[in-house]
Amino acid sequence: MKQQSIKFSRQKVKFPIELLIKYKINCIDRPLTDPVIVHVTDIKQALSLVDIGLDVENLFRFLAEKFWPGPLTIITKAKSIIPACVTANTGYVGMRCPNSEVLYYYNKIKL
Repeated sequence: MKQQSIKFSRQKVKFPIELLIKYKINCIDRPLTDPVIVHVTDIKQALSLVDIGLDVENLFRFLAEKFWPGPLTIITKAKSIIPACVTANTGYVGMRCPNSEVLYYYNKIKL
């Protein structure tokens, strides 16, 4: 596996709570009615996690290309590889591509 390193200044960095949950999630302690927003690095990665038809995929791509990276969360049917505690047992997943270089590279390294 290729190692990547990122140099940051000594400034404090604030992470959204969803990101912290993404990497520290514990399905046993998390209420099943509380879904998690999944952060992705790009449209390709997002589409690999959803179970949608071509018509919905076209709408998904349109919205993602227009508003990502950014605060838009797109909710759609999840593939079975997404754990039930992430979807809150709904079968649906919310995805967001963060508008932050720090979060983008953190996602790239962790995946």
